[in-house]
Amino acid sequence: MTYSVDLRKKVVGFVRNGGGQREAARRFEVSLWCVRDWLARKDLRPQQKGVPRQRKLDKEALRAHVRANPDALLRERAAHFGVRISSLEAALKRLRITRKKKDAEIQGTPSRKANRLFSATAPDDHGAWFGKPRLCRRIRL
Repeated sequence: MTYSVDLRKKVVGFVRNGGGQREAARRFEVSLWCVRDWLARKDLRPQQKGVPRQRKLDKEALRAHVRANPDALLRERAAHFGVRISSLEAALKRLRITRKKKDAEIQGTPSRKANRLFSATAPDDHGAWFGKPRLCRRIRL
């Protein structure tokens, strides 16, 4: 937890004006380690922990690519940016960009699923409907 600079100044001022480190820790409800650390510092502002790492994918470039090429496949986007598909999936998830959910039928062309489901019109010689067997049941005559 990061304490405010104002509290840090109060604690350091209390100790430098003759108060004890343990008393300051008890009075201001901070750990003894914090009191000693703040006394050893020149600057009481919180330190930045680590440097944010540089990513291969630029967020804005990815957003622009999705807007410009909404129908591009993940593997095409990954090749464009020079990253793996899993990295691209994670970046899209962080940006809350999801796959296209509108059915193509709404846009005027029948969807692939609709074509598969309704393309079977008659059974073949073995009693199975044309099309993918996992989508159609066998009919016994």
